[in-house]
Amino acid sequence: MSDKELLNKILSEPVRPADFKSLEMIIEDYPILDVTNPMLYALYIGMNEDHLSEEEIEQVRCVILKLKVQATVNNKANIEYMEKHLL
Repeated sequence: MSDKELLNKILSEPVRPADFKSLEMIIEDYPILDVTNPMLYALYIGMNEDHLSEEEIEQVRCVILKLKVQATVNNKANIEYMEKHLL
């Protein structure tokens, strides 16, 4: 990453209050959660609802939905595999 890209990234980050919990902080507090777990993002919204804009909340909800859809697809494939090998 170039210096200019790094500076732009830092400047584009909104200023967060001291009690804001980042995803990394939540993962540290709840090590069972990882970035592929929709519960992580639900906690993120719940802990930071007062500090997030509606656009940010909607973005996080889209991530939750995408992860739920992916889990459903994986579960369906696993069920089909297990049912195929029952007999």
